[in-house]
Amino acid sequence: MKTRIVKLVFPAVAIVLAIAGAFAGTKSVQNDGALTDKVGWIEISPTQCVQTEVECSTVFDELMCKDASNNELRDGDGNGCPLPLYRKVQ
Repeated sequence: MKTRIVKLVFPAVAIVLAIAGAFAGTKSVQNDGALTDKVGWIEISPTQCVQTEVECSTVFDELMCKDASNNELRDGDGNGCPLPLYRKVQ
């Protein structure tokens, strides 16, 4: 009788603990605009970039961030712009 109860209760307890652990271990993702928004740069050469006034995002999207002239914008600092930027989702 005792083993029968253990055989029924143990799997249920294991499932409840697994579900509770999954939710307790999941970090909440919050879209913080201050960390994800960047002003786009146009790459002139591998070592030179020019800043635009177009706001882009670092959050991956299928569409690249582009200016009115259809130039792909990148994240940079004037000495280079190695990282791609993506279209800002409103």
